[in-house]
Amino acid sequence: MDMNAVSNTEAPTATRAVARCGTAISVNGSEVVVAITKISACDQCRAKLLCASMSGSVETVTARSRTPIRPGDRVRLELSRRAGMLAVGFAFLLPLLTLLAVVALVSELGGGEAAAGLAALGAVPVYYLLLFTQRRRLARQIGIDAYAANANPDPARAVQPDRTYGEGMQ
Repeated sequence: MDMNAVSNTEAPTATRAVARCGTAISVNGSEVVVAITKISACDQCRAKLLCASMSGSVETVTARSRTPIRPGDRVRLELSRRAGMLAVGFAFLLPLLTLLAVVALVSELGGGEAAAGLAALGAVPVYYLLLFTQRRRLARQIGIDAYAANANPDPARAVQPDRTYGEGMQ
């Protein structure tokens, strides 16, 4: 199966932050594993065979099935804007705030700059370890939804044919 033929990026809407298409690899109850081809600008380059870049790699994503899906089906993956913002907050904003808070706390308690820096650098991995232990709980809040590609009659959500770079540009 040609993975390039099933990859697609759709424009975000007010409720949908990210939408991608892929192919269902396996289905286990309401959980579906989907293969997505990462596309980069290098994919359209004529010199890509001589280049060492790793474009066009295939990744798998586990998502919640919202419509009946079978292995081999074309699938549309969606992440809501709210879920995307939560993910960014947990992955980037809270660790930064943790780092800054620990530096400020250790400095206020009379620790030197080196102690504050080391304590802050030690606090961030602890934060990510705590985040890792809560991954199942977070997955319920920040989940990717999978739909059969054209299951929804809403034209705004229908999967469009893949376009090649520069198509329609003269």
